[in-house]
Amino acid sequence: MKRLSLILALILCISIVSASTQWDIEDVVYENKVYLNDTLSVNVTLIEINGTVNETYEWEIGGQLFNLSNNIITDLDTSELGEQNFEVKLTLGNSTVFEEVYYYNVTTDWDNDGYQAIIFGGDDCNDLNESISLGATEIINNGIDDDCNPLTPDIVTDINPTKERYGLSEAIKVEVIALPGGIVPLAIYNVVSNEVVYSNNISGNFPLNVSITGLKEVGNYSINLDNRGFLEELSQFEIYNSLTADIDIAPNNPWVNQEAIFEVDNAGGGFSPYDYKWTFGDGKTSTERDTKHTYTKVADFNVQLELTDQEGNKRIFSEGVSIQQTYSVTIIARDMANDAPISGAEVIIDDFVETTDANGRATFRLTDDNYHVGIFDEDYEMESESVRVTKTQEFIIPMKKIFRDLTPPQIELISPSSEEYFFKRDLDFTFRAQDGDDFSCKLMLSDNNEWWNERKVFTSMANGTDTKVTLLGFEDSDFYWKVECIDDSGNVAETNSWKFNVNLSENAMAGVEYKLIDQETKNRTNDLKIQIDNLLSQGTSFSGLQGEVATLIEWRNSLNENKRKLDILTSDVYNLRFRKVNNSNRVEMSNNIIERIDLILADSVAEIVVSGTESFVYYPTSNELGNISRRFIEAQGYDPTLYNTNPYEEKNEALQSKYSATVNLFHIKFTYLDGSEKEFTLVHKVMDSFTPQDNISLVEYIPKSIVENADNLQIISDNELLKDPLIRFFGGDVVYLAPGHIEFEEFQKSHLVVMNNEVFLEERNAITGFSVMGLFTDGSSFAFVGALIAVVLIGNYLLFTLGVFRRMFNKKNDYKNTSKIDSLILEANEYIDNNKIEEALILFKEIELFFKDLSSRRKKSVVGDIQGLADSINLSKIDALCNNTVYLVENSKLDEAKKIFNQLLSYYNSLSDKVKVDINPRLTSLRGLVNGG
Repeated sequence: MKRLSLILALILCISIVSASTQWDIEDVVYENKVYLNDTLSVNVTLIEINGTVNETYEWEIGGQLFNLSNNIITDLDTSELGEQNFEVKLTLGNSTVFEEVYYYNVTTDWDNDGYQAIIFGGDDCNDLNESISLGATEIINNGIDDDCNPLTPDIVTDINPTKERYGLSEAIKVEVIALPGGIVPLAIYNVVSNEVVYSNNISGNFPLNVSITGLKEVGNYSINLDNRGFLEELSQFEIYNSLTADIDIAPNNPWVNQEAIFEVDNAGGGFSPYDYKWTFGDGKTSTERDTKHTYTKVADFNVQLELTDQEGNKRIFSEGVSIQQTYSVTIIARDMANDAPISGAEVIIDDFVETTDANGRATFRLTDDNYHVGIFDEDYEMESESVRVTKTQEFIIPMKKIFRDLTPPQIELISPSSEEYFFKRDLDFTFRAQDGDDFSCKLMLSDNNEWWNERKVFTSMANGTDTKVTLLGFEDSDFYWKVECIDDSGNVAETNSWKFNVNLSENAMAGVEYKLIDQETKNRTNDLKIQIDNLLSQGTSFSGLQGEVATLIEWRNSLNENKRKLDILTSDVYNLRFRKVNNSNRVEMSNNIIERIDLILADSVAEIVVSGTESFVYYPTSNELGNISRRFIEAQGYDPTLYNTNPYEEKNEALQSKYSATVNLFHIKFTYLDGSEKEFTLVHKVMDSFTPQDNISLVEYIPKSIVENADNLQIISDNELLKDPLIRFFGGDVVYLAPGHIEFEEFQKSHLVVMNNEVFLEERNAITGFSVMGLFTDGSSFAFVGALIAVVLIGNYLLFTLGVFRRMFNKKNDYKNTSKIDSLILEANEYIDNNKIEEALILFKEIELFFKDLSSRRKKSVVGDIQGLADSINLSKIDALCNNTVYLVENSKLDEAKKIFNQLLSYYNSLSDKVKVDINPRLTSLRGLVNGG
C-alpha cells in the first residue's frame, strides 16, 4: 500500500535559563493518512548538541512518556475514523523545552473518490486511483477494469455493414473494430442453411474497412466476428436478385404476319455472361439474345425474357404486345384538272413514307384507325386529308398543279433610238414592257457601256403600255441606255443597250463658266470602284468561320450596296464636271463628294478576323418569359398593372415549349477599306423549328449590360424596335453586331422568345362576363374605324369636361352612378335602334367607367342590363359585316369576303352564349356562300 510521507523538520532553539541546551529535535516522521485500525508509527529523531545525554530530559509523545534517547519510535491510535492528532513534548524537569501538535487522517477511502475500499466491504477495486471506481466509464482496450465491473469487458469488437441489401456480385463493405494487433476470424452464414459461405482472418490496424466479394446466391445472411472470445453477430443482411434487362420490340405492336425484332438492352447485374430464353406467349421460344418472331393471329401476348447468369441466378422480365389486324390501303394521287395520275409524289401517313408509282398509287399496311395523309410534289400544291381505315381501301386525293411563270417580261425600247443625236440637255425616254405577272423595271444609263447607273425605278408598271420619263442635264457625250425588268416569279429580262449622242453647240453653251473637278476627286472615285470590285471578286476566298461570318453579315450585299452608291456618286462627279454649275458652289459640291467617298471607305469591310466562337442552347424560364411578356404588352400600348396578364403569359409559355434557341457567338475584328479596325461580337440566334407566322413574333430582349441602347447595335435581320431593349424580328434567324468583345456570360442574360401578336387582355377591375367586338381596320368596316376615333375624342371630353373622374372616385354616389348607368343603357339602345352603332359604343365605354366605381351589390343589380347592351352592339355589328360579306360575294370579291368572314370567326369565342346561338345560322349560311362562291 502506497503511503504519503510528510517530513517535518523542526529546528527548536531552546533557551535554558538555568543551564545550556544539550539536545534539539532533528525530525518527526509519520504518515498523515492511515486506514482504519492500521498501524501508524511516529519516529522522532534527536540531535546531540553538547555533552552526553542528560537524564533529567523527558519526552512525551501522544501521551506516552519516554526516556531521552537519540531515536524514539511509537504507534498511534487508528481506531476512530476522521482527523486525529498527537503531541510531541520535551521537558527538562518542570520546564517545557519543546511542544508541538501533529495531525493525521484515519479513512476507509484512500483516494477520496467517494467509494470505500473493498477491504472494508466497499466497491472500489483500486482505492489508490481516483479514476478507477464503480462510477467510472470503461475505457476500451486499455487493460484496466476502469468501472470495477468485470461484466463490462475491456476488449470490444464490432462489425458494421454499409447497408442492409446488396445486389448479386456487389461487394459487401463492412467496418471491423477489434483489439489492435489481433487476428480476428470473420465468418458469413446463410441464415436458412446455417452454412458458412465465407470465412477469413482479419488483421491490421483496426478499425478496418473490409470489402467482401464472392456471395453468389440470393438470400439472407449474418456476419460473425470472434475476437478473443467475444462474439459479435450482425443482424441479417440480404443479397437480392440484381439482374436487369430491358426488352425492346420493334415495332411495338406488330401486325399479323409481320416480322418483329426482339432485342435485349442494358443487361446487367449478377455474374456475366448471361443465358437468354424468350417465351413469346404463342408457344414459341428462342435462346438467342436478339431474335425475330412473327405472330400469325390477332391477340394480346405476354412476352417473357428469362435472364440467367453464370451462377444460376435467374430473373424473368415481361412485356405485353398487341398483335393488330392490318389492311392494304392505297392512296391515289391525281391531277385535279385532268384526273391524270401523279407519279413520284411523296405520301406520308404518320411515320410511314411511300412514293407514288406510274399510276399515282402508293400502298400502305395500316391498322384500324384514323390517319392523317399528306401528299407532296414539287409541281403541285401540298394536299392533306384525314382518312378512317376499317378495311382494305383506296383513297383518291386530287392535287392542284402549281402555276409557274417561267417566261421573263417582254421589253421593247422605243426612244431614244439607237445612234440618235440630240442637241438639248433634257431628254425623254420611252419603252414598253409586258408580262403575265406583276413586274417592275429600272432604266439604266452609262457613258461607256460598262459602268451603269440606275436612273429611274418603275414599281407599278402598266402591262403592255408605253412608259415614259424625262431625264435632265445631259452634256456633250456619247451615252448608252437599257431597261431591266423582273416579275414576281423572279424571271429577269434585260434589253440590249442603245447608244445616243448629245452635242451641244458652242452657241448653246455660251456664257457658261465651269471648270473640271479636281483630278484627285475623280481619281479617288475611280480607285474606290476598283477596290470594291476587287473585294467582291476576292470574297469567294473566304472559308470556314470567315465565310460563315461574311454570310451572316451579308457582306456581299453590303458591298454591292456601296457599289450602287458609287454609281450615283459617279453620276454626281460627271455632273460636276460637265453640267452648268455655279462656281461659288463648285468647291462645296466637290467636298461633299469627297466626304461621301470617305463614308463608303469607312463602311466597306475589307478583312474579317474571327478570334473565337461560342455556342449554347437556350430555354427561357417562366420568370424570364413573364418579364418579356410584360414588356411586350407595354410596347403594344397596355399598362400591365391594369390588366390580368396571366392568361396571355400562359399562352406564351405553352408556345415556348415547342422551341429552343441555338445561340452562336463570334468574336470578330473588321478591317475597313480606309484602314480602320473595329471589334464586334456577332450574335446569331436561331429559334429551332420556327417558321415565320403572322400571329406570332420572335422577340429579343437585350439587357443594358450588352449595349446601353439598342441603337448601338448593327441589326442585320429584318426587325422592328418595339421598345428599348425589346426588338421584334421577322424571320427564323436573328443576326446583329454588338460593339466590342462581350463575354459569353453576358449574352446568357439576353433572351429570344416566341410571342403571340394577338394580345387580348382582360382589365383587372373591368366589366366581366361580356365584351364588344373589336374594330376592324380594313375598308369593309370603315364606319367602325370612325367610331373608334370618336370613342377616343369624345371619351376625353367626357372625362375632363363632364367630370367623369369626379364621379368615378366619389364612393358615396353608388345610387347616382347606378341611375346614370340605367340612363346610358336606355340612350345606347335608342342609338342601336337607329343604327348608330358608333354612338352606342361611346356610351358603352362611359358605362364601363361608372361600373368600375360601383359596390359589389350594385354591380350585381346592373350587370344583366349591361350584358344585354353588349349583345345588342355585337349583333348589330355582326349584322352589318354579314351584309357586307354577301355584297362582296355577289360582286365576285371572294378574297375580301373571306377576310371579313375569318375576322368574324376569330372573335366568335369571345361572344356570349346568347349571341352565339343567334348568329350560328347566319355564320353557317355565310360559310357555304364564301366557300361555294
